[in-house]
Amino acid sequence: MRLTEVNYKIEKLNLSNSFIKITEGNTLSNLINFKNLIGEVEKYELSFYNTEINKLKNSFIYSTTQDSIKEYTYEKLINVYNISKYIVDSLNSLKLVFSKLLPTSDENELSIKLPTTNNFENLLKDMNKIEKQLSIIVNDKEVDTFIKLNKWEYGSYWIDIALGTSFAISLIGSISWSAAYISSLIKKDKEHSLYLQKIETDAQMLSAIKEKQLLYLEKLYETEVLHIQENYFENKENNERNKKIKDTIKLFADIIQRGGEFQPSLISPKEIKDSYPDFKNIEHIPSKVLQIPEKRENQQEQE
Repeated sequence: MRLTEVNYKIEKLNLSNSFIKITEGNTLSNLINFKNLIGEVEKYELSFYNTEINKLKNSFIYSTTQDSIKEYTYEKLINVYNISKYIVDSLNSLKLVFSKLLPTSDENELSIKLPTTNNFENLLKDMNKIEKQLSIIVNDKEVDTFIKLNKWEYGSYWIDIALGTSFAISLIGSISWSAAYISSLIKKDKEHSLYLQKIETDAQMLSAIKEKQLLYLEKLYETEVLHIQENYFENKENNERNKKIKDTIKLFADIIQRGGEFQPSLISPKEIKDSYPDFKNIEHIPSKVLQIPEKRENQQEQE
């Protein structure tokens, strides 16, 4: 998980009044607030506390739903208290450090995860290709914005690029969605071809199948491009722009197949975030183009 994402999730936590308190008579109190915090930590998948959380969940404080509990064994009591204090203190410390260390995020940022490589030349090639295609898209008269490198995520292959407008971020989201959908189909086609090779399918038949796959893929590119044109541009009959969008989808699909990602800023509005694919569920990403006719067919069947 990149630092920007960790910071975003910690900012979402309710850290006020979340400490477990020791009161007279070996009693621990404020358990409800603390357990709520632990629930939030788990929800946001801040997994670097997993060991401590597992110890707490096996301890006596999770044997009650009350806000306080008495423990006669001082060793057990102080152990739970120290673990809880470590979690809350470290979260507050991280929040403070990140506020000083990390630059302010921008709603109109595009976060790009470059494919992992040990080859510096390959990394530069990918960056140059992405910069070129993004420039072509945002320099369109109907987009008319800029590209600016905001930051490079420390210790990772993530870079954040400002695109100037929410329209540009949303447009890149749709291009990314199409690329993710097509890359998942390309992966399935490759797996199918490998299976056919394993069962020693006739070479001529294999060649014919591959040719049909390529033709189908080209048709998909055209359909996805037209969908983007119709949803984002007033001048919908622009063959030159169609080619630019198609080339960008192809590049993004290649980047995605090699482990790359294209994400909006963590602080972007929900409608912007929804325009981007879920890269954790990439194998099941549907085409936005196919969703409409599928709904119509289902409605007709019900009627």
